Amino acid sequence: MTRFALAVFLTIGMIQVQAQTLPIVADIGISVRIEPGGAMPSGTEGIIYITITNDGPDIGGALFTWVETDDGTSLSYPPLVFSELTPAICTVWGFGQPRPGNIFGLLEVREIPPGESRICSYAFRVLDTSQLMQVARWEAAALDGLALLNDPNPANNEDEVLLIFSALADVRPVPILSLAGLFILILLIFSVTARRIY
Repeated sequence: MTRFALAVFLTIGMIQVQAQTLPIVADIGISVRIEPGGAMPSGTEGIIYITITNDGPDIGGALFTWVETDDGTSLSYPPLVFSELTPAICTVWGFGQPRPGNIFGLLEVREIPPGESRICSYAFRVLDTSQLMQVARWEAAALDGLALLNDPNPANNEDEVLLIFSALADVRPVPILSLAGLFILILLIFSVTARRIY
């Protein structure tokens, strides 16, 4: 083997080793949408749509969960119960599930190419509650297998929606004056105006 061929071989090998040791970078973002919107009294059924986006530059995955928020007295999870937690795209994370109380758990999406998104949907029902409202917040982290990835923009790793649980007040029509009431009102206005003139 010539010196030139040996140098090329060693250079290619060094580039491959360096490429394997460079950190994977994936800008993972999360956004949340809930249907139906508006007030959701106890028993309301709906769907939560969680969109995980990878803005690149490398292929990457995400680990996401909802977190406790202030319910007016302390930190708690919003009064929702989920009936479906294992859709095909987003799966339950198999390691270190959170402490009891977080009924949503840790979920993950794998191998999202740069510039693409994955939408996970979860059916829910509002439990009986005396709360008027509470924020529901989700957080995501860039993940590949068990390894946290380098996420250059952590500002988009959290999203929240305001859940309103009180029913809207009944709309009551404003009564319309009858002809007799309208006539009396005109007479009163006329008499007050006439006294001021004279």
